[in-house]
Amino acid sequence: MEWYDHYDLTSVPFAQYAQQQEAADTIGFAEQLQQETTPEIGPHPEDLPASSHSFPVPYVRRSSNMVFNLITYQRLLFSDFLAAGGTIEQREFHTPHEFTTLP
Repeated sequence: MEWYDHYDLTSVPFAQYAQQQEAADTIGFAEQLQQETTPEIGPHPEDLPASSHSFPVPYVRRSSNMVFNLITYQRLLFSDFLAAGGTIEQREFHTPHEFTTLP
């Protein structure tokens, strides 16, 4: 897991921008639900003063996003499974009933 900064850029104040987005219905369902039900979870966005960034717009908001490296996580789970005595077998099933042969 890693954290990456994300920047939202706009030429209008963010309150006005949010109203425009709501009017256009472009806010995603999951994002809207999270904002309404659990706003205290996760990092909070930070509005950056125009003098503190080099973007060509007056309004910039920085937030952090959590990113998972799924390949690395899969390798960790797989190696932990094998280290704990797990085994991998390849089988071919032709009917659902054949799943009952698994220990």
